[in-house]
Amino acid sequence: MLKTIIIAVVVLVACAAAFLFLQTPKNVGDPSKFNRAFSTSEQETLRTTQITPQELSDANGENGHLAWIAINGVVYDVTGAKDWQAPKWHHGVTPGGDVTEAFLTSGHGVEHIAGLTVIGSYAP
Repeated sequence: MLKTIIIAVVVLVACAAAFLFLQTPKNVGDPSKFNRAFSTSEQETLRTTQITPQELSDANGENGHLAWIAINGVVYDVTGAKDWQAPKWHHGVTPGGDVTEAFLTSGHGVEHIAGLTVIGSYAP
């Protein structure tokens, strides 16, 4: 009897854990996560600094290069961000490119980009 109760409790805990950890985050695919407020100086940077595809590609974080990502037309510096260190890039997403789709389909929200340094605007 005790063995049956223990097994039932373990199964219930496992099911609850699976339910909690396997849910799709609520903001996956929600474009409102791009609605980041920019300071006056960031707005000026976006207005005056256009990053080319080659410049973004060169900022791939390898061999001492800076690490930049583009999200929704904005280039951010992730050089010092702990989750963006080689060789284990952030969830397999590498710097040096436009990661808009990866960000949109992730569970990350605007708070994940709000603290990053704005480098300039990006329009491939």
